[in-house]
Amino acid sequence: MKPAPLLTAVALLGAPLATLSAHAADTAPEWGEFTREELFSTHFEEAPTAGAVILYDHGTVKIDPKLQLRFTRHCRTKVFTEAGGRAAGIVRIPYGKDDKILNFSAHTVVPPENFAKVENKHMKEEENADGSRVLVVTFPEVRPGVILEYSYTRWSKNVSRLDPWVFQNDFYTRASRMDLQLPPGLSYQSSFGWVPGLAPRAATKTVLDPDRPDNELQQSTWMQEDVPAFVPEPMLSNSVDYRTTLYLQLTTLASEMKTTNIAPGWDQLAAGVEDAWGRHFTAAKGVASWAAGSGGGTPEETARALHIHVRDGVADTGTGNPLAPEPLDEVIRTGRGSVAAKNLLLLHLLREAGVPARGVLVRARSAGRLQASWQNLEQFDGLLVRAEIGGAPVLLSAAAGCPFGVVPPDHSVARGLVIASAEGGLADLEPRSVDSRAVVGTRARLEPNGDLVARTRWTLAGYEAILASQAEAEGRSREYVQETLRPALGDVSVSRVELSPQEGSPDTVILEADLMVQAWGRTTDGKLTCRLPFLFASARNPMPAGARRYPVEFDFPSTRDETVELHLPEGFTLDKKTRAGAKAATGELAYVLAPETAENVIKARRRFEIRETVVQEGRAADLQAFYATVQAADV
Repeated sequence: MKPAPLLTAVALLGAPLATLSAHAADTAPEWGEFTREELFSTHFEEAPTAGAVILYDHGTVKIDPKLQLRFTRHCRTKVFTEAGGRAAGIVRIPYGKDDKILNFSAHTVVPPENFAKVENKHMKEEENADGSRVLVVTFPEVRPGVILEYSYTRWSKNVSRLDPWVFQNDFYTRASRMDLQLPPGLSYQSSFGWVPGLAPRAATKTVLDPDRPDNELQQSTWMQEDVPAFVPEPMLSNSVDYRTTLYLQLTTLASEMKTTNIAPGWDQLAAGVEDAWGRHFTAAKGVASWAAGSGGGTPEETARALHIHVRDGVADTGTGNPLAPEPLDEVIRTGRGSVAAKNLLLLHLLREAGVPARGVLVRARSAGRLQASWQNLEQFDGLLVRAEIGGAPVLLSAAAGCPFGVVPPDHSVARGLVIASAEGGLADLEPRSVDSRAVVGTRARLEPNGDLVARTRWTLAGYEAILASQAEAEGRSREYVQETLRPALGDVSVSRVELSPQEGSPDTVILEADLMVQAWGRTTDGKLTCRLPFLFASARNPMPAGARRYPVEFDFPSTRDETVELHLPEGFTLDKKTRAGAKAATGELAYVLAPETAENVIKARRRFEIRETVVQEGRAADLQAFYATVQAADV
């Protein structure tokens, strides 16, 4: 049991405190009232090193009989460190373009008896491309010891979409609570995206409507206490999948006369998107003339020709919004467009050419899993094209570098929303398996001062080629090489990057680059010491020892076969003429190192293979042993 709140935050020396748990399901702290512990503690025993702790976070979704939504939130956070204050001191409140934020209040409580109120100058609005907005609040006077408290109400007529409630945040949370209040006859469904253990069960009861006390509401409450902070682990593709998150969806409203669906199903959402895309197609001018001469032949020949025409004829400008792509005539006129707009253009051209095709909305793997029970188009961030060729579906993407039948790795997902006026809905996609590989040859020279100068040539296929081609299309080839090499080489200077298709194999690309790393070798007593400059190794073990909470995730299966030839400075010879090789393997990974040495040159071959993209957390010990072997051999 924790001490009861003080009557006010400034009445610090009044009557003795009662004992009432601030975590009890029916108890919510009053605005501006805090316990002595909350005001004066320099840390909490349950989270002694936390930079900040969420004391209480309470959200209430209330739907009235007119199907209007009112969401209220009351949150308070204790700050213990400067870093915690920087993270907690900025709050972002999203809301729809037709929503309203009402009764906003926020302040910084500075013990023992000072308040710094959040004023208009501490707030700003940001507008998104779809018209939705974000209220950004920056608390004043943030420093260790303060409490940040805010509350607001969001009013909306859109009851088909309820925001997820995240119980697990970046800070330790003492209590997090969500209430759903519904009038009689209104039904809902709930699901959790991820729960370590048993999911919280809803406690239900009948309550009086605070706005109309003569009406009753059915209240469902989900509560979690003492929730640890979410700590991302190495080789985890995203954090969304592994935070305890509640998804709510209103379903039907039953009356004596009829039952009404509240939220549209996936098939209805798909039909609405198809209608919107149809308007894009109608408004597009000059599409047929732009693609003249690209069709003809069999359906597969036509599809291949149109795919190349769009992929290579329009420069990528980013992923784009599949629900609000750029006008197609603008894409044709400028020769530039988002991947979403390019794929919509490809879909239109295929249909015009008589090739059956449908658009498919997908959610990137890095954005988290698709929540099938949460029927909301905002989950999707990508568009693919599914063409019927020879009686079989073929997934296509006109993104730069994507071969026919291959989609970008982040959008190579198991399920998507097939868009159609009829018979649309969620479907299994079965993307084609891709042989991704990188064959790398590097000739390097170690300078007397320890600098490393190298020229490297990469032969890339599959997803490896797609990533390099997309980087070139977006004008960031040098940054792509630097980001790829940073785990192995640290701060690397890239003076030249050239990318070209391999002769006779257009889906394979050749990347050549010149590199320089300062102080790669260390000079001690006239000796130079350095690691072998493998470009795809890691300077640190990515799988540290210890228990793991979440699965290990790789971007895609691939093989990287790398050969390095390191020449020593003139006058230097090797202390050791031979170096042991190494092998390691699990069911998902394989590694081979085979070195050769001479008087003043070291040659070595390193092969690293990823066979599976997901390794469950129970296999962490096997992976840790594997990477320990790899790390020892690489160094």
